[in-house]
Amino acid sequence: MPNYTGSFGEVVTRGIKTLTQQTNIRQMVAGSKARALLEAHAKEIDNVSVLQDTNLKKAFLPTTFGQFLDHYGATVGLTKYPRRNAEALVEDRVFRFYVRGGGNFGSVNNGTGFTVSAGTRLTAPSTVAYEATSLYGFQDEPDTVYDRSIHFLITEDVFLESTATEAWVSARALTPGAGGNLAAPKMIQTHDFVDYDDYLGKSLLAENVKAVLNGFDEESPASYRYRISKAITGAEKANHTAIATAAMSVPGVADVIIIPWEDGAGRFNVYIKSISSFISDKTVEDVQTAINKVYAVGTIGYARRPYEIGIEVDSTVTFTADYSDAVKTEIRDGMQATIIQYLNSMDIGQPLILSELVSELKQAESRISSVGFNSTTFFDGVFIWYPAKLVTGGRRRERLITDSLAVPIHGRIIAENSISDPVRLF
Repeated sequence: MPNYTGSFGEVVTRGIKTLTQQTNIRQMVAGSKARALLEAHAKEIDNVSVLQDTNLKKAFLPTTFGQFLDHYGATVGLTKYPRRNAEALVEDRVFRFYVRGGGNFGSVNNGTGFTVSAGTRLTAPSTVAYEATSLYGFQDEPDTVYDRSIHFLITEDVFLESTATEAWVSARALTPGAGGNLAAPKMIQTHDFVDYDDYLGKSLLAENVKAVLNGFDEESPASYRYRISKAITGAEKANHTAIATAAMSVPGVADVIIIPWEDGAGRFNVYIKSISSFISDKTVEDVQTAINKVYAVGTIGYARRPYEIGIEVDSTVTFTADYSDAVKTEIRDGMQATIIQYLNSMDIGQPLILSELVSELKQAESRISSVGFNSTTFFDGVFIWYPAKLVTGGRRRERLITDSLAVPIHGRIIAENSISDPVRLF
């Protein structure tokens, strides 16, 4: 579709050749008057050419449909997003098995471990799925649709050690597209695994501890057309807006933070804000591919995960009444889930303010009067986990001694995921 071919340098080269061959002008060295005039003229031609080419592309875009729209997208390096099933891997720590009452897996299988096989079904019942998706604005089906259950299949065998109290699994939605998303934690409530001794007692439980929102329907023509228009605009100039637009065109990316010169002159880092607390390797790779298409010659950009700062909490809980042990366990479990959800929902650059976390806990659970006995940190113990600056990687742990924690602009607070139990309440 371009109406003119040739870069600025090619135009200058052709102009020099024409003038030296067809006129008496011979002084074409850099800095000469003739060369300066020629370069100024070539620059204007190049600018007009790019502008006209861009306007032509934008003019044809609104009336392009079907396979022609697909071909149009290919000219700017874009393809339509295919339909994708929602899923989570073991390392995402989303789906887990555990035992009712907090026991270990051996307690439900005569003291031995057992394997939950791939293909086991995890289910969010119809009523739970409808209420959660309606609450979060993802579902507006009429009441005549009765079966709204969401099913996930475990994708790999997992062995449940007899002494373990929880096990994480990988799972993928049976329902394709956005219809298989889990809008909230704890929507998964049942499973169909029965190959353990106490299966009649249904003591082996499953749940999702986080929302799963990475299922997508096939991209609509309107969305695809919008991305193409942004790619056309972004290709005009590799500025902040073009880089951000390219990065946010990747599924699952909510926003980005761009920090120039962090790793030296001519370099910039693009830190990804994901729609969930976990950023997969594929998301990082896709963002890198996207920004590679728009950054300028002489610069180089890197897609990166945020600098993850883990939090570990250890504390006692004081109740408003003398509840039974079972009720206290239920309250602590709910508080633990609230703390983890709060930490994993924090934004990049957002500081941790412990008083706000305590306030969130008291709003969620009215049967507690206080947590911990530390007048500064509220909780008895709050520990910070940082990435260790070692060749071998790893994490380092420090105690927090203030009532808040500031993080760098590219940092993100999470519940520490290198340990199995980052929140312990007594």
